[in-house]
Amino acid sequence: MSLLSNRFVKLSLGTRGAQASVHSSWSRDQALVRARHTVDPADGLSMQTDEEGGQLACVLQGAQAVLSELKSTGGLKNAPLNVQLVNGLAHFDLVSGDFAQSSERQLQAIAHACVDDMLGDDAGPRIVQWQLQADGQHLLIASLKATVVDALAQQAALHGMALASLQPEFCAHWNAHARYLSGAMAIFASVGDGAVVMALVEKGSITALSVGALDEGHATTADGASKTALDLRADRLAASHGTDPAAIAAFMLVAPEGDAEVATSRWTAVRHEGGSA
Repeated sequence: MSLLSNRFVKLSLGTRGAQASVHSSWSRDQALVRARHTVDPADGLSMQTDEEGGQLACVLQGAQAVLSELKSTGGLKNAPLNVQLVNGLAHFDLVSGDFAQSSERQLQAIAHACVDDMLGDDAGPRIVQWQLQADGQHLLIASLKATVVDALAQQAALHGMALASLQPEFCAHWNAHARYLSGAMAIFASVGDGAVVMALVEKGSITALSVGALDEGHATTADGASKTALDLRADRLAASHGTDPAAIAAFMLVAPEGDAEVATSRWTAVRHEGGSA
């Protein structure tokens, strides 16, 4: 078997930078080659009139830089490219219902209908991903504009690779760490590029979502406690679902190395060398 078919590339893309690594199929966790590039988010905004366009410009700049560097090492013709993308370029939703007996085709139709309903005329052509939670009652939905997917596929082809998978960071982080949150109640958060996607988890299933910008610093609550913006969002998410924040048994945060400290001691922090670092 040719060595070329035994290599694949992992690419993590944020608005502040990108990181890529080459792996072999017989040693998937060990990187053979790494490349990293830092991006100034102001550059992307200066090239586009809207925030999402600026984010995409930054992402593509980072992708171009690291993939060019990897290409120069050779041995990557037609290599599969697996991409984790900054959460800000994805739209997230969570719907509840009795989905346990639904077919994959029915769930796909539900996911598309939810995206169209939420985004309306702004939806446009989109790639929609979904995941039925273990309880059969909640459907996690993530969608990306087709133009974003097409642009990344073109970047892959330009560098002799083939786009094999594309996931928003939150989905990739959840899939990697969900098994550690099988207890009664938990909060799971994916942070990067100054934004957070947070989930309330009940017995291993996501039952509520909160998505938005994440402020730094601390705030003092009415009872005199000092809490970060991440803590306050977690408390609001639990309360909005009728859950006492004190009943949450575990808090897990996944964030890039080098990000400002946004969590208090109650959080278990998992750091990674993501593109948004």
